Amino acid sequence: MVSTKFVPAAVREYKRIDYPVDNDTRDGALTEAILGILELEGRDNIYSICLNRMAGCEKNFDISSMLKDYRILAVEGERFERSDYSEYARANKNTEFGRLLDKLNVADLESRDGIKLAVDMMIEVSGLYARSGRKMGRELYHDTLRQVRQILRMKCQTYEADAAVREYMSLQNDYEVSSDVLGELNSVWAQERKSELEITTLRRHLEELPKEYRRSWIRTGVRTALVPLMVLGILSIVIMYALVARGDNILPDGRLVYAMLFAVGAAGLAYYIGYALSKYWGLRKKSGRKRLTAELEESRAELDKLCAQRDEIHSRRTGLQSLDGRRRDIYEKLTHREKLLDEKLQEIRVMRCAIDELDGLSS
Repeated sequence: MVSTKFVPAAVREYKRIDYPVDNDTRDGALTEAILGILELEGRDNIYSICLNRMAGCEKNFDISSMLKDYRILAVEGERFERSDYSEYARANKNTEFGRLLDKLNVADLESRDGIKLAVDMMIEVSGLYARSGRKMGRELYHDTLRQVRQILRMKCQTYEADAAVREYMSLQNDYEVSSDVLGELNSVWAQERKSELEITTLRRHLEELPKEYRRSWIRTGVRTALVPLMVLGILSIVIMYALVARGDNILPDGRLVYAMLFAVGAAGLAYYIGYALSKYWGLRKKSGRKRLTAELEESRAELDKLCAQRDEIHSRRTGLQSLDGRRRDIYEKLTHREKLLDEKLQEIRVMRCAIDELDGLSS
């Protein structure tokens, strides 16, 4: 039974066409019938077409492409979504097709869609849905298997021939072959920072080295001059105080005091000269101009070595950073393309999974 529904809207009308179909309905006859109704109702209207499936109708139809010259808003019911396979499983128990059906019950989420596609196409191509027994014989099974594999390969090749898909696959290949250098890059970054710190520390040392030598000279001069003089001065005052405290009888002649002071002073002067000379020669050996020059040259050589190592690490880090940047760019483009082609890529993955399953059955 055919029914139409009219929805007036300005010059054009939105109309809905309901058309009954069953397993015996052919695409050609269905298309002719729909075209006849469209011509009758008028080309200028906008249509929604609904295929009403009769009981037991599992056949898929393809009429959308034949209606492209008309204003078709939607075609509902072209594809049959099969969810119950129990009748097919009972009829094909212990058969080759039954083993394929059994995989649906144990398949993981990743491969189930592919197995379902393979099963649905085996049923569709063989016309098993229209057979009362629902059982697929050995000869029919192998003939259908060959046809389904061929159809799937052709569809998959058609999808993969699309320019956008080819570009995505090229990016995917580039991403897979590109090296993941992020860990190595972080390590080189740490080495470069460590090298920069060592160079900065050594440069500061070079700046402070002449100042440190001058300070060493000053400290030595202070120790060799002021300290002995202070000790001698204190010692002379103590001796003089002790002699005066003993009384005049102990000092029959005042020149004795001067003689003793002279002896103490001479001894102190001898000590001072020896101490000064020993410190001077020690400082010469330890902090002389030649030693300063040698240490400066040694530090500059070490600085040049560190700078060369730093430059080498920097060059390596720049190269790794370039590789990592290229990999990131590829990943961003790949992610963007994947979002745009999500539905088509999913269909390709499902078809490939179905092909792999069917290839495994034929081997």
